Formats: sequence, C-alpha cells, structure tokens
Amino acid sequence: MFGQSQVDGWVKNDATMFSIDRDCGLACSSWTLLRKDLPFTFFASSKSELLSTTAFGYIADLNKLKPKIVAMSPIDSDSSNRSCCAQVPLVVSSWPTPNAAYCSSMSCAANDVDCKAFRTGSGMHPDTLQAQGVGGCSSASEIASGSCSLCAAGKPHWCDNVTSAQDWMARYWKDTSTNLMGVGSSQCKFRKSQWDTWTETIKQVHANCSLDAGCAAARSEVGYVENELNLYFDPNEKGNASQTLWEEAIEAIVYVELEDTENTGNERFAADAARLVSVYNERHTKQILLYRLVKKQSDLTDWQSGVDVNLLDHLQPVPT
Repeated sequence: MFGQSQVDGWVKNDATMFSIDRDCGLACSSWTLLRKDLPFTFFASSKSELLSTTAFGYIADLNKLKPKIVAMSPIDSDSSNRSCCAQVPLVVSSWPTPNAAYCSSMSCAANDVDCKAFRTGSGMHPDTLQAQGVGGCSSASEIASGSCSLCAAGKPHWCDNVTSAQDWMARYWKDTSTNLMGVGSSQCKFRKSQWDTWTETIKQVHANCSLDAGCAAARSEVGYVENELNLYFDPNEKGNASQTLWEEAIEAIVYVELEDTENTGNERFAADAARLVSVYNERHTKQILLYRLVKKQSDLTDWQSGVDVNLLDHLQPVPT
C-alpha cells in the first residue's frame, strides 16, 4: 500500500512511478493473495486505517511476481519484526539499519532461499524467541545486542514439519480470545513448494474464524484477516531489473470507498486516484486500471467454503 504523499510525488515528478513497496523491511515486500476460492482480503493494520481513505493498494499479476516469492503465511505474521530479528518501532519513518550481527548484508545468492526468507520476515518473531529464552534470546535487549544464537544462525522458521492444514491449525490456532496477533507472530512460514497446503490452511482459518471469539473480535476491529506472501527484493541490486518486473506486474490501483462509512475528503481521494492512473497511462505504453473497494464493512469478511468469490462484488471499475 502507499499513501497520499507518494501519489503527489509521482504525479509531479518524472521519476519512477510505483517504486518497490518495501513495507516489511529493506528487502521485504508483503502481499495478499486474491483467488476465487479464497476469502477476499485486503491488508490494513486497523479498521481506522482502512476507513480513513489515506491508503491506496496495488493489484498485481501473481505469475509475474511469483519468482520473487520466498515464503507465505495463512494470516499476517508481523513480518517487519521477523526480518533479521528486527524490533521495529510502532511508527516507522524509515527502516532501521539491520543488525550486522544477524544480517551483515541484505544481499543473497540467487539460489539461497534461507537467506532471502530470513530477510523477508520469516525468522522467529522476537516475542517467540524471548518466550523460548534460548542462547541469549531471553530479552529484547539481548536480541538487540546481537547475542541471540537463533538469530545469528539466520535460519527461517519454516513449516517443514507441517503436513496439512489441520496440522497447522492444531499447532497454532489455539486460544485467540485475547490476541490473534500472537497466533500470527508465533506461526511458522510456508515454503513456496507448500503452496497447496498453505491455501488450504487459509480456508481452514476462515472456516474457524466465525467460531472463535478472538478472530471475530479481530475482524470487527480490522475488517480482514489477511493471508500473507513475502517477496524478496535485493536493495543492493544493480540495474533496474526488479523495478521493471515490479511495474510490469502491476495491473491496477485500488482505493477504499466503503458504502456504510463516512469518508472525509473522499472526493479528493477518488480524484487523486484517478489522476494517478491517468498520469501513469499517459507516460507509459502499458495501461493500468483503477478500482474502488465498495463493499459494506459488514460484508467484507463474508465467505463460504466451496462458493467462488466474484472480485467484482468487492471491486468496482472506475473510468479514468
């Protein structure tokens, strides 16, 4: 997602539009999978953010971005705090320099999936490390000092021992009545080779969500319980190959305009979204589309297993 200031900057300048969104670390970009057999989800850190009309989102071609995917999780995993065992402040103006004890460089060899995953939110979460208390990992200060042996090993928290969606549910979907995010941050991360198990786990999570007090409360606050894909983009890469791939993958821009909310400044927000897409299309041979998210808040999490989702029930095309 991106905000109003970026829109203004891209429209006013001839510089690269739609720069790579490193929203979970210097090398990390997080996405949510939309597919007709999965619940419609849209990332927002809180309902107030979702309803404030301050953020835009991308819709991209999965097949084009798939080479960059290194890990997945069925619900948000707080990846920003799991990239190189970081502990990110609540308000991030710029990403902190990675702890050299754990990530002396953000660059990885082309085939080193563990290296890429550790730098894209797939290490153990600091809260989980402190709970285990192993090898200098028992406190935030110890982890920050560079003495945590599990962080120093640089190994992702893979779901290698998870054999099915039911297995993941038994391991992680326990008491969410007080903190659904605790489930998210403690969970392991699926490899790309476990794609089918991951998508089945997403379905299991949502099938159980309406029966679970914690998940129902989270949906009431946020509106979505989104799945997560973590993509690796080397910040030290020479040339424009990754930026070119990123732009080629983007198919549309989406903005929020829910039917049952008061959206202050909504006319300007819609106009700026249309202006952004128009300017992009004027400057580029490739053309992108514009959609607005229009479903009522009460309908956002409606989903029935086995019933295909029509994206156009949620996203309305906007002419530019």
